[in-house]
Amino acid sequence: MTDSALRLVDRYSNLLILRTFSKSYAAAGIRVGFGLGHPEVIGRLRNMQNMFNMNVIGHAVGVSILGHRTAYREHHRHIK
Repeated sequence: MTDSALRLVDRYSNLLILRTFSKSYAAAGIRVGFGLGHPEVIGRLRNMQNMFNMNVIGHAVGVSILGHRTAYREHHRHIK
């Protein structure tokens, strides 16, 4: 098992894990990331979210990165 805080999300309802695509996905200039947490916390954040908080280019890059995660495996191993 890899060392990850993801397993703690189910244990703590107030935990929010934030990740960026900056270094590990070589997308520092795009400023795209994501959050993982308990559905209640995510729901509250969505209620406060500005609907224009991400531009079209950032969204497209983020979707592309998520669709090609396996291409970054070696890069992630190197970073770790």
